[in-house]
Order: sequence, then structure tokens, then C-alpha cells
Amino acid sequence: MAATRSASSVFRSAFAYHSSETTHWFPGHMKKGILDMQKLFPRCSCVVEVHDARIPFTGRNRLFEAFHSRHVLVLNKADLADPKLKKATLARLREAGEETVLFTNSTSEAGHDKQKLLDAIIDISERQGSRRTSPEHRVLIAGMPNVGKSSLINALRRVHLHRAKCAVTGDRPGVTRALQTEIKVSERPLVLIHDTPGVMIPRIDSDHTAMTLAAMGTLRDELVGLEYIADFVLFTLNRMGRFEYCERYGLSSPTDNIDELLSAIAIRIGSLLKGGAPNRLVAATRFVREFRSGVLGLITLGLPARPARVAAPSTLPSRKSEENNDESEEESEDDESDKLSSHDDQVTQQSDKVAGATANENKTPLTMSRA
Repeated sequence: MAATRSASSVFRSAFAYHSSETTHWFPGHMKKGILDMQKLFPRCSCVVEVHDARIPFTGRNRLFEAFHSRHVLVLNKADLADPKLKKATLARLREAGEETVLFTNSTSEAGHDKQKLLDAIIDISERQGSRRTSPEHRVLIAGMPNVGKSSLINALRRVHLHRAKCAVTGDRPGVTRALQTEIKVSERPLVLIHDTPGVMIPRIDSDHTAMTLAAMGTLRDELVGLEYIADFVLFTLNRMGRFEYCERYGLSSPTDNIDELLSAIAIRIGSLLKGGAPNRLVAATRFVREFRSGVLGLITLGLPARPARVAAPSTLPSRKSEENNDESEEESEDDESDKLSSHDDQVTQQSDKVAGATANENKTPLTMSRA
């Protein structure tokens, strides 16, 4: 039986961060990656930015705004995002000025979304006309760590060339650490892609944003702490009224206590230390992993309530028909997405107040690498 407890009156209204300082993770290979990308930009006729569909507005790098006219935004891991908010997400992005937005799941064997991406790349590339420096379609693929850039390249090769993967992948950030040589993903027409290391924004503007990125696996777990991430995930699920974890881990009702939850998980999976104490680290790892994989529900976070600016009309042939078909459904989702946006704003403001009030009491900062 699904839990239905009211989140507004029972659970924490703010998350107590370990530190009020802005979280920062921008190691040396990321800085070098940005410099290398800037050198390569003039040679590329299209820039593909890959981002996590569950956090479509959180943590994106403004570096790519300069290449608006030849930019494709791919929201990967769309199968893990809330399908009810897909059209609202697309509407917000269009209102914010994104002309070409595609949803994809790089682990799927289906080739439909990969073909749409290839068509968009070719369309944008051919629109460059005399500005193109070579006959082939040369593409730069970039984005944050662990959003599936290399997996997407491998999927394109698998669909269009029927070849094995050539880009190294992994389920943790930082697998690709240097700009890769050109990778062929299509023969006719010839499309060459440059894989790049995942690049964080140089400075994250709030602890709430940092922990949202950590929850999605963009920051390295060992830098933040899995139990700390697990507590933030629990806080987030409770605030959203998403209590699927209760049935999953055998809880009779939702809890706001991370110790209670981790104990229940450890008992449920039989992970106990000597003497019968719950193995908290194993339990936290399981909880966070199942949140990220969609076992605890499909989640979309951080939709803005209002657009930043009006988007330019699309020049892609298929977009007009898509917008006409989706218009009525997008309007019906506005109320729900605005409620979620308001929730995110309230959580950020309240949590920042708590962090400021407790910073002097808690002397253990959130440790982040500055290598």
C-alpha cells in the first residue's frame, strides 16, 4: 500500500548543509578541457551539449551560449525523468531560447532518437554554408560529468555503423579526462565527433545546487560522502511526496530520519556488521544507486516557473508540427510544473538560511577537491 503522508507538515522544510561555503569541484583536467574545446570550436559546425534530463536547468555551463546558432541540447537519461513533465521541460527550454532540444536514452537499443540527433546535427551543419571549413560534418560533444556523452557516441556508432563502442564509458564522473581524437559515427554523410571530458561549471552558486548535482551522480560520491548524499535524497523525496522507498525497504510509513532509513535498508538486504549493527555505507550506497536508476521513482527537478526570454522560431522542419501537436498538452502541465518550481525555490531559500545559521556550530565542512 502506497504511503500518503503529508510532506508539508511532517518533514524538514530545509536541509542542513555541512557548510555554507559554495561547493567547488573543478580539477585541472576540466580547466584544460575547456581550453582545448575553445580551440576546437571554430573547426566544428555543430556543438552537441549533453545534459541530464532529470535536472534540465541545473548546472549547465554558460560557455555554450556563445554557440547558440549551431547548438543542440540533448537531454540524456530521459527514461529516468518524470514523463509527466517532459513537455513542460521542453516548453521552458524553448522559452529560455533553446532552439533544438532532443530527449534520448543512450542505453536503449532503439535507433529513433539517435536518428533524430544525427538529422539535427546535419541540418545545423549544412546551415553553416560557407562558414564550414571542411566537407565533413565535424561535431563537438560536451557537457557535465557522468551525463552519458561517451555512451551516446557509442550508441550513434552502433545504430549507424553497426560497430562496437570506441569511447570508454563508466557509471561515475571523470571517466573521460582528455579531449578525444575524432570518432566516426556515420559514413554517409560523414560525421566526425570529438568526445570531451565532463566539465563542471567553474563555480556552483548554492549548496542546494551542489547537492542536487551530487544526488544525480555528477560530483564524485567520495568527495561529498554517500551518507550525506543519501540524507539529501531522502529530504528531496519527502518534500516531493514521493514515498516509493517505504514499500521498497519495508517501512510502515515515511521517515525523515536517515539513521532509521539506513538501518531498515541494511536489515532488508542483509548487510550487517559484526555484532549485528547495520552497515550504513552499504545501505547508503544501495539507496543512492536505486534513486539514480529510477527504482524509487522517475524524477525531474529544478524547472523554472517563468521563462528567461522568448525563444526564436525554429528552422528545423519537424519542430513546427511537434509544437502544434503538443501545445494543448503543454498548457495542461503548467500548473504542476509551476508548483514544483515554487517548491525548489522554497527549499533553496530555507536551506540557505539553515546553512547560514548552523555554519558556526558545525566545524566539519563539505570537503571538495580543488586539484
